[in-house]
Amino acid sequence: MEHDDACEMTIGDIADAAGVTARTVRHYESVGLLGPADRSVGGHRRYARDDLERLRRVIALRRCGFGLDAIRRLLASSQEGALALAKRQLERSEVELEVARRLRSRMSRFVGLLEGTSGESIDQLIAEMEEDEMSVSLNSISTRLGDAGETDLADGTRVAKSHAVIDAVGVIEELGSHLGLLLAEGDVSDPQRELLQRVANDLFDIGSDLSSPPTDGDGRPRVGAEYVEWLESACGEANAALDPIDSFVVWFEAPGASRLNVCRAICRRAERATFAVEGANPQIGRYLNRLSDLFFVLARASGAGREHLWEPGRSAA
Repeated sequence: MEHDDACEMTIGDIADAAGVTARTVRHYESVGLLGPADRSVGGHRRYARDDLERLRRVIALRRCGFGLDAIRRLLASSQEGALALAKRQLERSEVELEVARRLRSRMSRFVGLLEGTSGESIDQLIAEMEEDEMSVSLNSISTRLGDAGETDLADGTRVAKSHAVIDAVGVIEELGSHLGLLLAEGDVSDPQRELLQRVANDLFDIGSDLSSPPTDGDGRPRVGAEYVEWLESACGEANAALDPIDSFVVWFEAPGASRLNVCRAICRRAERATFAVEGANPQIGRYLNRLSDLFFVLARASGAGREHLWEPGRSAA
């Protein structure tokens, strides 16, 4: 159907010309992507050729996989801005393709298990697959799956890298790295090393717990009350050998004690980040709270009296 520049197309005309329904046109209008150039005396929508061209652009962009907000930005962008948006969409498409390939591989394996099994229940097969999933395999370090600003949770859910869960897991990983550096430097006693090695492993359990939504019987490590109880006991035993102090520690002279104090500060940040995660296992927050106390107590023990206490107002006139 051909029209001149006059606003003579009805909503049915523009829908037919673009190959969509009138309902689709109304939807694009409701979200602000399209609007009639004019209305008749009776209030009916009337469209011009420019409206038809805009509608065709919207449809083309939707077929490329762009969301409505992205289309709105594209239509308002310069060519350079549109190119940047298009490149990001291409990256996202590549990520989704890789995720689909992984899903296909899992489903193919599941079908193979079903075909090669006689008498076993589906539940048994699923349990076998979950057991295999628990084994840590890092055959491919660079997957490019994060290029679009998203990453996987343990259950395969895609979330933004700015998601609260990813932030919390990242801080816990940072804490574990500093703890590893302390252990590598060797400036800790044997009893402390034994405690800290267990903590280092616990931090990975915490990361696994945080990044996998709770599912009964999923086999993933879950931080329970026993983790917290062990920490409280370890902290109490270490603190019992120390003299009390009546102020805050500003800094420690011993390098090992200072490194433990850095771990304490990062642990506090990890605790705050964990409490920002909706639905997180509450035992994780309790564990990190007690862990920061343990780091402080161990720092004091390592400092062996070489701790400098805060003197409020010391520099005041």
